[in-house]
Order: sequence, then structure tokens, then C-alpha cells
Amino acid sequence: MRREMVVVIVFAMAIITVASTVASAEAKAEVRESGASGTCGLQPTSDEDCGRHDFGSCGNACCGVYVAFSADSLVVARALSRELARRGPDGAFTPARTWGSYFGLDAGGCRDLRASTETRDRFLCQASHQTTGPYHFLDTVNMKVGPTTPKGTTVVQFFSLSQVAGALGDAGQNFKNVMLLVRALEAQGIAAQVGEAYVGCPQKA
Repeated sequence: MRREMVVVIVFAMAIITVASTVASAEAKAEVRESGASGTCGLQPTSDEDCGRHDFGSCGNACCGVYVAFSADSLVVARALSRELARRGPDGAFTPARTWGSYFGLDAGGCRDLRASTETRDRFLCQASHQTTGPYHFLDTVNMKVGPTTPKGTTVVQFFSLSQVAGALGDAGQNFKNVMLLVRALEAQGIAAQVGEAYVGCPQKA
């Protein structure tokens, strides 16, 4: 009798676990599919963050910009890490596994370099972003978080690259990827100033 009860309980727990997993997956899928604001090129838009198109500047479509944030490097890196861990404002980011994570270090796609004597940069972060719509394109976004300046600000070097080969035009998606994270940090109360692009995604004339 006891054995039968144990089997029933285990079976019930398995059903609950599966149901919970399915519900979680469906919820994530719903978030991703509803995150149209994170994707450019699906239809004509007045979204200025989709307005900086690139045409193969890096041997593929890409966008590299410097962004200055009104906080020290640790605050900025933690904010980026939190945002990536929650999959970004449109639910379509996935934080990458860092080198340090293999040794129980780092989290949220950011590697802590503060103890390094080989670089002045404080953190290296990486994530992928998947668009909505019929094709689900993947892009890689790299972030190099510089040291805190004497004024207490931090410059982050963003670089987004289309993963699909032969991406001549990106409909502004790579710049959009960067701005999704910039806007997310602004929503956390960290002011940002976007600088000129150092590669790709030129401003409209």
C-alpha cells in the first residue's frame, strides 16, 4: 500500500513539474512573440531606434557605438547583467556563457575583469538577440564596460553583429539591439548618452 502511494505521489509530482515547465515555456514564447518592439523591418515604423541601417560594414551587417552612462562601472555591469538575465525588455535576449562561468565565476553574461592587470576594462558582456516574425534572426551583442571615469561615469563599447551569413542590410536591427539595452538601463534610472558609431550603422544624413 505504501509503495503504491509513493508511486502515485511521484507520478503526481512529475505531472506538476511537466505542467509547470510547459507553462513556463509557453509564457516565455508569448513574451518573445509579443516583443515586436524589439524587432525592426517587420513593417514600416517611425521607431528612430530602427532608423540606422547597416549594409555589410563588417563583412556582414553590424553596429558599433560608444555609450556613456551616468554610473560607475560596477553599477552599469550589474544593471546589464540583470537585464540580460531577465532576457531583456523584449524577452528575446539570451546571456552567453562566459569563460569565468566554467569556474563558478561571473553571471548574466558578464565577465568580471576588475582583478586583471592586463586591461583597464572592468567587465566583458555578451548576449544573443533573436528577432520576432517569420525568420527569427539571431544577432550577437558584445559589450566592453570601461573603467569609471573621474566624473563617475562609464563608457560601454557596444558591438552588435548579424549572425546570418551574407546579411547585407539589417533594417536597423543591430543598432536596435544596442538601444534596447540602453533604454532598459535608462528605465533603471541610469542616464545614457549615445555617441557616434565607430563602425557601421551610420546616422541618417
